[in-house]
Amino acid sequence: MPKASCEHLEEHVKVRSLLEQVKPDNVCGECGHEEENWICLACGDCFCGRFINRHMVDHSMEKYHLVALSLSDLSFWCYVCDEYIIHTNPILHPLYRDAHKGKFGDYPPGTNESDQ
Repeated sequence: MPKASCEHLEEHVKVRSLLEQVKPDNVCGECGHEEENWICLACGDCFCGRFINRHMVDHSMEKYHLVALSLSDLSFWCYVCDEYIIHTNPILHPLYRDAHKGKFGDYPPGTNESDQ
């Protein structure tokens, strides 16, 4: 079950919008893989997940960028806590909305662009 919060969000989530980063054709910045990719919430770069070539894991460890968003299921992960964080967290929810719009072309049900 995802955590409601994470002590690393305030310092390590620097991306304020994902409208430009989340596109149907996102590929890993290292290997070009097209599936199971993650967006780094510190810098906005896209890398493949641990079950492909683990480029997001490597990026997280090298740059100490701790929180990422899965483009597969729009989940959030903290690499230090080693846990998912719920998307309704106040810091993450605007990013979730942006990612949902980027992936599906519309905001999640019950929200719109003015919702915080």
